[in-house]
Amino acid sequence: MIIGNKARGLQILQEHGFNVPEFFVLPPSYAGKPKLIEDALKKQLDPSTYYAVRSSGTKEDMPEFSFAGQYHTGDRK
Repeated sequence: MIIGNKARGLQILQEHGFNVPEFFVLPPSYAGKPKLIEDALKKQLDPSTYYAVRSSGTKEDMPEFSFAGQYHTGDRK
């Protein structure tokens, strides 16, 4: 899978021994498909722990687009 610059940066830091939190990357095709995302979370992370979600749009780093502040990460239920 091709990954974006943010995920690649985390991967490089991890490869060089930096203490990077556990992470995984979902492909853009998962966008808008909550069941696929939920299944991936259950498979990749311990559901009893807290985690953060970093959403990255495929066009968000382009000068003509800005997605800042459009999403809210709520508390785990």
